Amino acid sequence: MHDSLILSRRLRVEGDSTLGLERGARSGVFVRVRPGAYLPTREWEAMDDRTRHRVSMDAFAMTSARRVVFAVESAAALHGIPIVGGWPAHPRVVSEADYSRRTRVGVEARWRPVSDMEVVSIGGMRATSLARTALDIAAERDLVAGVVALDHVIHSGAVHLVDLHAYVDSARPFPGVRKVIAALALATGTAETPLESLSVVRFAQLGFDPPTQQREFVVDGQRYRADFSWEEAGVIGEADGREKYLAGPDVLWKEKQREDALRSVTRGFARWGWDQAWAGAPMAVRLERAGLRRNPRIASRYAFRPPAIRGT
Repeated sequence: MHDSLILSRRLRVEGDSTLGLERGARSGVFVRVRPGAYLPTREWEAMDDRTRHRVSMDAFAMTSARRVVFAVESAAALHGIPIVGGWPAHPRVVSEADYSRRTRVGVEARWRPVSDMEVVSIGGMRATSLARTALDIAAERDLVAGVVALDHVIHSGAVHLVDLHAYVDSARPFPGVRKVIAALALATGTAETPLESLSVVRFAQLGFDPPTQQREFVVDGQRYRADFSWEEAGVIGEADGREKYLAGPDVLWKEKQREDALRSVTRGFARWGWDQAWAGAPMAVRLERAGLRRNPRIASRYAFRPPAIRGT
C-alpha cells in the first residue's frame, strides 16, 4: 500500500475519529481517493496519471470486502506494461463472483470472463496474466496501444507470439477481436521501446513497407544494430527518445559514432522522435527524404487520422 494512504477503517479500529479526514477532504487538505481512503492533497497533485492510478488501486484493494482481480490498464500497471493514450480515472477489475458489470464507486469492472488460469499474483495483488492483459488492452484500446502492449510482453520472453495467436483463435468471437488481430499482425516483439512500436504502426498506416527490425551491421569490425532497415531501398531508420540526448556528452559522442557507421553502409538515413512518429507526417517526410517510397496498398488496410494530442 502507498505509504501516505490513510484508511478510515484503520482509524476506527485504533479508536480514532474519522471526522478530521472528512473535514480535511471538504476543506481540500485531503483527497478522497475512494470511500474510506484518503491522501494528502499536496501529494496527489504532485503525482502523474500513472501514479494516481496505482494509488487508486492500492486504495481499492485495501477497502474492498473481496479480494479483487485487477484487469486491463490496472493489471498493466502491476506487470509494468506501457500504456499509451492515458490512464483511466478508476481501477479496472474483474468481479470474482459473477464476472458481470457492477456499479461501484471509484471502480470500473471488466466484463469478459477470466479463468483461474489467467489470474496471477503480483506483490500481493491479483491480476490478469501477462498475455491476457496485453490482449485485453489490444481489444479495448487503439492500434498503437495494442501493439505497444503486445510488443512489450513478447519482448519480455514470457509470452510467445504463436501462443497469443492460439489464444485468440480459441477464444473468438469476443468484443474487440478484430482490433486484437490487427495488432498481432504488426507486433513482433523485436521493438525495444514504445516509440519503436509506435513507429511500426505508423509505417503501416502511412503506407511504408514493413522493415527489418534490430538488424546488425558490421563496420570496421564493430557491430551496430539499427532500429529499422529497408534493405531494398537502402534506408536505415532510427527512433530515439529524448532521454538519449540528456544522458551526457559521452553518450552523445558514442551515438554520433554509431550514426556515422550506419550511414556508411546505407544510401539513406532517417531519425525521428516520439512527437514526429505520433503526428505521422513529420516522420514520413524524413523517411521519404531518405529515399523510402510509400505503397498505397499497405496504407489502404489501416485507417489513420493525424492525432490531435501527444500520445504520452
